[in-house]
Amino acid sequence: MDIDLWSPRLVAGFSAGEDSEFPPSRDAMLARLCRAKRLGAGILATPTGHASQVLLKQAGLEGQMEEVNAALTQLTRQAAGSDGLVAGTLAPAGLELEPFGETSFTQLMAVYRSQGSCLAKAGADCFLVETSSALQYARCAVLALRKLKLPILASVRLERDGELQHGGSALNALTVLQALGVSAFGLRGEYDREELEEMVAQLAQMARVPLMVQPAKYRMEGEDLCPLTQGELEAHCRRLLELGATLLYCATGGERLAVPAGAVEEYGETGLRHHPAQSDPDQVVLADAWEIYDMDYDRLELGPPLPCTADMSEVLMQQQLGGFDVVRIEINSPEDAQDFAQNEYMAHLPVCFLSHDEISLKLALMLYNGIALVDSQSSLPRKTLEKIAAKYGAIVY
Repeated sequence: MDIDLWSPRLVAGFSAGEDSEFPPSRDAMLARLCRAKRLGAGILATPTGHASQVLLKQAGLEGQMEEVNAALTQLTRQAAGSDGLVAGTLAPAGLELEPFGETSFTQLMAVYRSQGSCLAKAGADCFLVETSSALQYARCAVLALRKLKLPILASVRLERDGELQHGGSALNALTVLQALGVSAFGLRGEYDREELEEMVAQLAQMARVPLMVQPAKYRMEGEDLCPLTQGELEAHCRRLLELGATLLYCATGGERLAVPAGAVEEYGETGLRHHPAQSDPDQVVLADAWEIYDMDYDRLELGPPLPCTADMSEVLMQQQLGGFDVVRIEINSPEDAQDFAQNEYMAHLPVCFLSHDEISLKLALMLYNGIALVDSQSSLPRKTLEKIAAKYGAIVY
């Protein structure tokens, strides 16, 4: 489905932990959704943050995923009306990914895809991937949902220091997720007004997709966070839109929902629109889960190919100390791809994969939480390499 997300809109939704009761009261939920629509929300997000198979099982609702997601999507559609859009909400499932947890990347993909299928079947116009605390989780959701052919709005949650909970900046997350083809990138968190405005201005210079931003609730006064007054919030919302935000995100139950709604309407009436940032063809932007690396394409120095083992800490450290720009990883089997995925957090440099096996290369790129190079010295045809690389936001070099 084609949705113009470059037009200013208000997105109204729910946090996964916003309501203690689940499933929520139908009448109360409908009232909140209708209020948000009445105040000007152009996109209503379904209250389905708790409705993955994992969280429903914990709530004693195992086996009811399709029924619950369908009911809540239909409720949201009722409030949205014929002229509103419905975003199917998927939130963190409470599972920790390897190597620090016990859940594999493909297992978590299956969790996201199964719920996404229910939301798509129930009539959602797009997906809203809510407040991932680490880039890995957002990537996992995006890769799982892409096959369902609906636009994906992916958001991350920032801590007070402006970083994701498990490390990495908003700019890093934007760079990786837009390379995967998300339709919009979003920010949420307990940041202060000035920090957020500065961040949006920075992101707008790199954003090739619309930015979705939750306005700040606070301003700094000395070392204290103080709530914004009504007038300050109005000015802040207008400023976010001027700096590069296209979508403003607010909770349906927010007391001052009318303020961002008014700012969106006012900005929309100006006829101004933001546009995708232009990229420099002479530069290559690579990334891992924590940093981005802006490099000169013609001057990259790659290290020698490294074979994969269960413990790569020593060889990765040697590459880092050797003055190379990029770590080159040899992927000969799916097991190699799995081994490197367990070690990638120790690389501290961008990565280039050299593989002569199509399946192994696909797995390595799927599991890698960044933007990688693909070595053209592979025996695979260049067209095959380019097709695989494009699917995962990678670059053939």
